[in-house]
Amino acid sequence: MRRLSLKTWFLTVSLVFAGLTALGSFGCALRHRELIVPKTPIPRDGVVFAADGAGNFQAASKNFRAAVQKSDAPLDVITVPWSHGDYRMVADQIDEAHARQQGAELAATIEKLRDEQPGARVHLLGHCAGSMVILAALEELPPDSVECVFLLSPSVSARYDLRPALRAVSRGLHVYYSKFDMTYLGWYTGIIGNADRRWGPSSGRIGFEVSFTPEEVDLVAKLHQHPWKPWYIILGNNGGHFGNYQPEFVRKHILPLVLKP
Repeated sequence: MRRLSLKTWFLTVSLVFAGLTALGSFGCALRHRELIVPKTPIPRDGVVFAADGAGNFQAASKNFRAAVQKSDAPLDVITVPWSHGDYRMVADQIDEAHARQQGAELAATIEKLRDEQPGARVHLLGHCAGSMVILAALEELPPDSVECVFLLSPSVSARYDLRPALRAVSRGLHVYYSKFDMTYLGWYTGIIGNADRRWGPSSGRIGFEVSFTPEEVDLVAKLHQHPWKPWYIILGNNGGHFGNYQPEFVRKHILPLVLKP
């Protein structure tokens, strides 16, 4: 049996992903659930709005909520229902307009919450394609509207301009990335593109490459990029696409940043 050439193999894989893209882009539209916002005063340390990755698996928000409950932290975690629907990974990844619309709706929810509960501490978390929703929300918000932001393995291009989003953050925007995230943020995004519809390295693999002017020193201080380290393995973070939201890693490395006075 003749072996396939590298060119033929790559073309075959590309055609498979193209088919999946077509399948993921059509079908019945998801009837989005209304985002639930606490009616009573939110806990002392605030609320985390979490936008999960593509496909509506909601693993990141569930694990984050589990870490909060185990820590008995005075913090609420609300899942942002932004996805096209269950298992529609490709549609979520390639539809930037949809992600931006969902981000705008999230921003409106945050502004309403801040009007109703002045002084409430608001934090945002995004995993994979959900990071595009979080960035879009930040770009719609006034300066210093959100305390902390956490982007876990974002499937957004490394050269995405973070500066508009950083202006809406008061304490810090934290990016968790790993060069070993090859399957999803290497091959997959290499074929169908990043969530901001740009091809090239994903920020979830190499971090963001942002150019600041001398006048933007305040924005520089807000950006914190965290590469994967081998000893994270003992906390369940193996450097893959799903490592950054494992409960013990969240408890050790992310929750302390949220709960910091």
